[in-house]
Amino acid sequence: MECHFTTDEIHFMTEPTRAHTINRHSAAPLLDERLRHLTHCGAQGITRSSLRSIAAHLLVFIDYLDLKADGKISVEQINAAADLWVSRLPQWKNVTDYRGVRMSFISNAKQWLRFLGRLRPPEVTRQPYADMIEEFNNYMTGERGLASRTIRGRCWSLLVPGAVL
Repeated sequence: MECHFTTDEIHFMTEPTRAHTINRHSAAPLLDERLRHLTHCGAQGITRSSLRSIAAHLLVFIDYLDLKADGKISVEQINAAADLWVSRLPQWKNVTDYRGVRMSFISNAKQWLRFLGRLRPPEVTRQPYADMIEEFNNYMTGERGLASRTIRGRCWSLLVPGAVL
């Protein structure tokens, strides 16, 4: 799906204060994807100031996550890019904690990548002894005929250190 936006529409979504900002947004890669996402965010009621912030972040994501190439991006890559980006921000005297800025970067990156279908879902790690617990579950269900609530409680107690059956 291809979107065509005019300079006025780009200006409305990003509300830049300088002509070179409009040019930078217009010339950057993934213009259609960025504008579709901003339109989507605007339709959800996000304020213009937040749209401006998101629009600026989208340009940063393209550079720090190498989005010009195809492929999915993992949460680990987003976290690493956020750390790198925050470490390169100017260090203002009155700002001592950049966690909020970092979290905003991560949140906006995940939302945009999910919107593009390029967010790689995190790998699910199996619990230790998961195979044995599953066998125990099957035994209690099939051979003992225990209630599902009883089985769930007993399996849970196997995962919690110090729990007693």
